[in-house]
Amino acid sequence: HLEDLHRYRLGQPKVRRALANVPTYMIFDDHDVTDDWNLNPVWCERVHKADAAGKAPLGRQIVRNALASYALFQDWGNDLSRYAPGSPGQQVLTQMQRLFAAQAATWPEPAAAAELDRLFGLDKLPQPVDASRPHGRHDAVDAPMKWHYTVEGPQFTVAVLDNRTRRGFASRFGPPANVAVSMLGDQIPTAPLPAGKEVLIVVAPLQVLAPS
Repeated sequence: HLEDLHRYRLGQPKVRRALANVPTYMIFDDHDVTDDWNLNPVWCERVHKADAAGKAPLGRQIVRNALASYALFQDWGNDLSRYAPGSPGQQVLTQMQRLFAAQAATWPEPAAAAELDRLFGLDKLPQPVDASRPHGRHDAVDAPMKWHYTVEGPQFTVAVLDNRTRRGFASRFGPPANVAVSMLGDQIPTAPLPAGKEVLIVVAPLQVLAPS
């Protein structure tokens, strides 16, 4: 085991060099945050809903921290334009600086935490598509901060989906519906592709096709 560990250690500089010189694109799934993240509307209520005093639960703080970490260490490199001045991404970076500022009276700083919750959509819950059927199909929360993105190649387009924060739900208690129908047009380019683009490659954390 020590010999294997030593060989692993010797290879680390080569791995670092490769990753520093090769573009690496990422998207989150549930285990980047917590198991079964956004499984159904009931899960979202239990994890995100504020108490009677308006205080956010620990679960919301865990999700907030995970999304803030993803924004800083992964997503910023996926799509720089998302963090341009005046954008929701730039607002996320600003609030992250305030969240644990040295001069803050309490950590996390409440105003910064509340603004990140708004940007990430953690202050809202999935709502029924039909108000007369509160336990029926629920739509996704359409937060200001978006996580899907596209990468353009010479003859192809890669569309990377976010099917965790913008997923729909078959019912209040039932399984998720992957990407909500209302959010598909936002994430997948409409056909036909522009001239010169021959292939659309779709990347999704969850399976797109499954047995019926």
